[in-house]
Amino acid sequence: MNAGTWKSMDEQQLTELFRKLGAQEPESWAHSQIAEGVPQLPRYLFLRQAWRKVVDPDDTSWMSKLRPSDPEAAGGDLGPAPAAVPP
Repeated sequence: MNAGTWKSMDEQQLTELFRKLGAQEPESWAHSQIAEGVPQLPRYLFLRQAWRKVVDPDDTSWMSKLRPSDPEAAGGDLGPAPAAVPP
């Protein structure tokens, strides 16, 4: 498939492509593109890739990479925020 092929797909073909790409509700994405003229395929591909770059809230491994080796230096106390205490 070349870069412009998706522009000539019908709703059923787009639905199947969104499904193969792992989109939730692929019918809605395809319908919006066909019926409303919104370029949902490029939008979905961008959002899917961007979401893969978001750090998992439970992953704190990135902190050790940013933490200075001297705990007395600026940012030396970098770590997870304390859990919220209910009022």
